[in-house]
Amino acid sequence: MRSSPPAALGATVGDNIGYRLAVAPPHSAEHAVTVPITRGGSVNWQLILQLSLFGLAMGIATVFVIPSSVEPWLWLVVLGISAYFIATRISRRYFVHGLLVGMANSVWVTASHILLFDSYVAHHPRYAAMMTTTPAPGSPRMVMALIGPVIGVLSGLALGVLAVVAGKLVHRRAAPGH
Repeated sequence: MRSSPPAALGATVGDNIGYRLAVAPPHSAEHAVTVPITRGGSVNWQLILQLSLFGLAMGIATVFVIPSSVEPWLWLVVLGISAYFIATRISRRYFVHGLLVGMANSVWVTASHILLFDSYVAHHPRYAAMMTTTPAPGSPRMVMALIGPVIGVLSGLALGVLAVVAGKLVHRRAAPGH
């Protein structure tokens, strides 16, 4: 059963938008309410989680194995692979998926670097030196926790753009006559 969207939320009766809200028992699911929240399709959370595991791997690997000089190049490879998988596994909303993967990556990387901080600093003396001269408030772990989400949004924006471009290339190649 679908109810009419409230006009106060900017929706009209003809809009095909909304989400079903769960109703606590004893009401059945047929009495669920559709609330107009946003336009567009769904997000493939499984794909986002799977691709974000690159972030977990990179977070741990950058602590113990990958030097700072190589890390940016590996991230370019990770972003390229992620953009390709987004473009080939879904049919729309490439940018949103890229943004969310980038943000999820930053959660993994930031958590890895904070939890393994002593090892990270031991393998990254340049970062350790920078932390002693930076007039940042709080501990170096706090600085990581504050900067991590910013980097996640920026890398997510870049991945979103790459996913849109990859989506256009993949679908143009698959279209007949091209």
